[in-house]
Amino acid sequence: AFVLMGVCVGACQARYFQGGGLKMLLALFTFAVMLFIYGLGTRPFYGISKILATPAWIGISGGISLVCYAFFHWLVDIKGKSDWADFIAPAGNSTLACYLLPYVFYAFWGYMAFLLPELLLFGVFGLLKALCFSLFIVWTAGVLRGYGISLKI
Repeated sequence: AFVLMGVCVGACQARYFQGGGLKMLLALFTFAVMLFIYGLGTRPFYGISKILATPAWIGISGGISLVCYAFFHWLVDIKGKSDWADFIAPAGNSTLACYLLPYVFYAFWGYMAFLLPELLLFGVFGLLKALCFSLFIVWTAGVLRGYGISLKI
Protein backbone atom coordinates (compact mmCIF):
# COMPACT_ATOMS: atom_id res chain seq x y z
CA ALA A 1 0.00 0.00 0.00
CA PHE A 2 2.82 2.41 0.85
CA VAL A 3 4.63 1.63 -2.39
CA LEU A 4 1.45 2.36 -4.33
CA MET A 5 1.10 5.65 -2.43
CA GLY A 6 4.63 6.50 -3.49
CA VAL A 7 3.79 5.71 -7.11
CA CYS A 8 0.73 7.98 -6.88
CA VAL A 9 2.78 10.79 -5.36
CA GLY A 10 5.41 10.35 -8.08
CA ALA A 11 2.71 10.56 -10.75
CA CYS A 12 1.30 13.71 -9.12
CA GLN A 13 4.76 15.23 -8.96
CA ALA A 14 5.44 14.46 -12.62
CA ARG A 15 2.12 15.98 -13.64
CA TYR A 16 1.61 18.95 -11.28
CA PHE A 17 5.06 20.20 -10.28
CA GLN A 18 5.38 22.64 -13.19
CA GLY A 19 4.46 26.23 -12.42
CA GLY A 20 5.78 26.60 -8.88
CA GLY A 21 4.35 23.46 -7.36
CA LEU A 22 1.14 24.89 -5.85
CA LYS A 23 -0.94 22.38 -7.81
CA MET A 24 1.33 19.67 -6.44
CA LEU A 25 0.73 20.82 -2.86
CA LEU A 26 -3.01 20.89 -3.46
CA ALA A 27 -2.91 17.36 -4.91
CA LEU A 28 -0.84 16.10 -1.96
CA PHE A 29 -3.15 17.63 0.64
CA THR A 30 -6.23 16.31 -1.18
CA PHE A 31 -4.73 12.82 -1.22
CA ALA A 32 -3.76 13.14 2.46
CA VAL A 33 -7.31 14.17 3.45
CA MET A 34 -8.71 11.22 1.48
CA LEU A 35 -6.34 8.87 3.31
CA PHE A 36 -7.26 10.34 6.71
CA ILE A 37 -10.98 9.91 5.96
CA TYR A 38 -10.36 6.35 4.79
CA GLY A 39 -8.29 5.54 7.88
CA LEU A 40 -10.76 7.05 10.32
CA GLY A 41 -13.67 5.42 8.49
CA THR A 42 -12.18 1.93 8.67
CA ARG A 43 -10.95 2.25 12.26
CA PRO A 44 -14.19 1.00 13.86
CA PHE A 45 -14.05 -2.19 11.77
CA TYR A 46 -10.37 -3.13 12.00
CA GLY A 47 -8.79 -1.00 14.71
CA ILE A 48 -5.42 0.67 14.29
CA SER A 49 -2.51 -1.77 14.28
CA LYS A 50 0.84 -1.56 12.55
CA ILE A 51 1.55 -5.22 13.27
CA LEU A 52 -1.67 -6.34 11.57
CA ALA A 53 -1.31 -3.69 8.83
CA THR A 54 -4.93 -2.69 9.23
CA PRO A 55 -6.51 -0.40 6.64
CA ALA A 56 -6.97 2.26 9.31
CA TRP A 57 -3.26 2.27 10.15
CA ILE A 58 -2.31 2.43 6.49
CA GLY A 59 -4.70 5.34 5.84
CA ILE A 60 -3.80 7.39 8.90
CA SER A 61 -0.03 6.89 8.69
CA GLY A 62 -0.14 7.42 4.92
CA GLY A 63 -2.00 10.70 5.44
CA ILE A 64 0.53 11.83 8.05
CA SER A 65 3.37 10.88 5.69
CA LEU A 66 1.84 12.87 2.84
CA VAL A 67 1.38 15.96 4.99
CA CYS A 68 5.04 15.71 6.04
CA TYR A 69 6.11 15.14 2.43
CA ALA A 70 4.08 18.16 1.29
CA PHE A 71 5.71 20.33 3.97
CA PHE A 72 9.23 19.25 3.02
CA HIS A 73 8.41 19.57 -0.69
CA TRP A 74 7.32 23.16 -0.07
CA LEU A 75 10.32 23.94 2.15
CA VAL A 76 13.05 22.37 0.02
CA ASP A 77 11.78 22.28 -3.58
CA ILE A 78 9.68 25.45 -3.68
CA LYS A 79 11.39 27.71 -1.11
CA GLY A 80 14.89 26.29 -1.70
CA LYS A 81 15.72 25.95 2.01
CA SER A 82 17.80 22.82 2.48
CA ASP A 83 20.74 23.96 4.63
CA TRP A 84 18.84 23.10 7.82
CA ALA A 85 19.19 19.38 6.99
CA ASP A 86 22.99 19.32 6.64
CA PHE A 87 23.38 17.78 10.10
CA ILE A 88 21.55 14.63 8.95
CA ALA A 89 23.24 14.41 5.54
CA PRO A 90 25.30 11.35 6.59
CA ALA A 91 22.04 9.44 6.93
CA GLY A 92 21.63 9.76 3.16
CA ASN A 93 25.30 9.47 2.25
CA SER A 94 26.16 6.56 4.56
CA THR A 95 22.87 4.72 4.75
CA LEU A 96 24.35 1.27 5.27
CA ALA A 97 26.60 2.51 8.08
CA CYS A 98 23.63 4.18 9.78
CA TYR A 99 21.72 0.92 9.50
CA LEU A 100 24.50 -1.26 10.94
CA LEU A 101 26.10 1.01 13.57
CA PRO A 102 23.32 0.58 16.17
CA TYR A 103 24.00 -3.17 16.25
CA VAL A 104 27.66 -2.46 17.03
CA PHE A 105 26.71 -0.14 19.89
CA TYR A 106 24.06 -2.55 21.21
CA ALA A 107 26.60 -5.37 21.27
CA PHE A 108 29.15 -3.15 23.02
CA TRP A 109 26.64 -1.98 25.63
CA GLY A 110 25.46 -5.54 26.19
CA TYR A 111 29.05 -6.67 26.71
CA MET A 112 29.66 -3.86 29.19
CA ALA A 113 26.35 -4.69 30.97
CA PHE A 114 25.31 -1.05 30.57
CA LEU A 115 21.65 -0.58 31.46
CA LEU A 116 19.67 2.62 31.21
CA PRO A 117 17.29 3.65 33.96
CA GLU A 118 13.72 2.60 33.26
CA LEU A 119 12.67 6.27 33.10
CA LEU A 120 14.64 6.63 29.84
CA LEU A 121 13.05 3.61 28.18
CA PHE A 122 9.39 4.65 27.91
CA GLY A 123 7.21 7.66 27.21
CA VAL A 124 8.52 11.10 26.34
CA PHE A 125 11.97 10.39 27.78
CA GLY A 126 12.17 7.19 25.73
CA LEU A 127 11.36 9.15 22.57
CA LEU A 128 13.98 11.78 23.43
CA LYS A 129 16.53 9.03 24.11
CA ALA A 130 15.72 7.42 20.74
CA LEU A 131 16.10 10.80 18.99
CA CYS A 132 19.45 11.44 20.68
CA PHE A 133 20.68 7.93 19.85
CA SER A 134 19.61 8.34 16.21
CA LEU A 135 21.45 11.66 15.93
CA PHE A 136 24.49 10.08 17.58
CA ILE A 137 24.46 7.26 15.00
CA VAL A 138 24.16 9.75 12.12
CA TRP A 139 27.00 11.85 13.59
CA THR A 140 29.17 8.73 14.04
CA ALA A 141 28.54 7.70 10.42
CA GLY A 142 29.54 11.21 9.32
CA VAL A 143 32.76 11.08 11.36
CA LEU A 144 33.63 7.66 9.93
CA ARG A 145 32.97 8.93 6.41
CA GLY A 146 35.22 11.93 7.13
CA TYR A 147 38.02 9.48 7.89
CA GLY A 148 37.35 7.65 4.63
CA ILE A 149 35.58 4.71 6.26
CA SER A 150 32.41 3.77 4.43
CA LEU A 151 30.43 0.63 3.75
CA LYS A 152 29.53 -0.42 0.23
CA ILE A 153 27.66 -3.36 -1.18
